[in-house]
Amino acid sequence: MGNRHEPTGPLEALFGKVRREILTLLFGRPGEGRHLLEIVRAARSGRGGVQRELARLAAAGLVTRQRRGNLVVYQANPECPLFGEMRALVEAGVARPARSTGTSSSGGRPDRPEARGGLPID
Repeated sequence: MGNRHEPTGPLEALFGKVRREILTLLFGRPGEGRHLLEIVRAARSGRGGVQRELARLAAAGLVTRQRRGNLVVYQANPECPLFGEMRALVEAGVARPARSTGTSSSGGRPDRPEARGGLPID
């Protein structure tokens, strides 16, 4: 019988579930902005908890917050000194893939390779 609280990887040990899901989502596709409800669905968490984590990440300079019409869009901040390290963690698959909302905010492309038959689009 294993310990349910034992971390399975570095991001699991360093970050809580909601922050880990947000970082994985935003740094997994850093050029794409995500609006709050997309992030809430992907993190499978409450809106308040996601908003608190996004506020902390924005205050730390890891993500940017930008208003686009009536939407607030969050995006990985390429000017952040830790940008490369965060991308490397996510790209190396250290973090579990963020749960997909089905489509990205940039034209309805599926978020996950599995949804595309495992083949990259780019």
